[in-house]
Amino acid sequence: MDQLRRKLKRDYKETLIANWAVWIPAMMVNFRFVPQHYQVLYSNAVGFCWNIFLSAISHK
Repeated sequence: MDQLRRKLKRDYKETLIANWAVWIPAMMVNFRFVPQHYQVLYSNAVGFCWNIFLSAISHK
């Protein structure tokens, strides 16, 4: 439990900023340029890539 607390304290801010850097522009593109019937698919694709990124940085 202590290790988890240290990891969260160390990585939370950096991960949150990366989250904003990915999702804010992604949603701006989604709602501006992606046709409505593809918006869920687009969000899922971005989410899939985001999860790959999170997995990669959590296992380094």
